[in-house]
Amino acid sequence: MFLLTAVCVWGQLTAGELNRDPDLSSPEATVRSFTKAAVLGEAKIVQACFLPGGEDYDDIRKVMEASPGTPAYEMKAMLAALDTEGEMPIVKKAETQYGMKVVWRVTFKREFKPGKGPVFKVGSTYDLDATLKKSGNRWLIDNF
Repeated sequence: MFLLTAVCVWGQLTAGELNRDPDLSSPEATVRSFTKAAVLGEAKIVQACFLPGGEDYDDIRKVMEASPGTPAYEMKAMLAALDTEGEMPIVKKAETQYGMKVVWRVTFKREFKPGKGPVFKVGSTYDLDATLKKSGNRWLIDNF
């Protein structure tokens, strides 16, 4: 296991600027592309970041299509509350028997109140994690 710390500052991104192929060239690029697309509600780009037939491939589609009151909507609302303009540092990266595990830190741009658990205030941070697998020359999320 090793620890990789990286800081990437992303400028403001609009849905129009994201209407292209996501950067899947490294695990770090994939999770950042996924996060930005999820915040903007770009379901096709989000799905392109996931391994077809992988563990969460169908689940992420359900999250992105979720309506208020459905079980998957809370995750959609949480992702939409994240800030893509600030840093999204990689706080951990390690090869596992299941693939490359990446943990990255996100910041909330608006308050998020989950059904259970603590309220995330503006500026609060949270660590997201995913396991990625290499598919050709792309890194794709298998488990989020």
